[in-house]
Amino acid sequence: DALKYIVTKALLQLGFTPGYNGFFFLRDAVIIARRDPEALTLITKLIYAPLAKAYGTTPENIEKSIRKAAEETAARKKQPPF
Repeated sequence: DALKYIVTKALLQLGFTPGYNGFFFLRDAVIIARRDPEALTLITKLIYAPLAKAYGTTPENIEKSIRKAAEETAARKKQPPF
């Protein structure tokens, strides 16, 4: 859909690459947050848990993969990740 395209394009412009699972997890997390901003108040429960179920993994793995993608992107750009 259009939102998925916009978020994907934005992540690519920021320097994220789809070579990491975290790219797709982050994309979908942004879409969830855009559609339901209240989800940002309980990220693990309202964002990571549904993503984990959809991708057949754990919420911890979702968080770790997003963090890894952010760290690698920052390292390539020589900027702090957060």
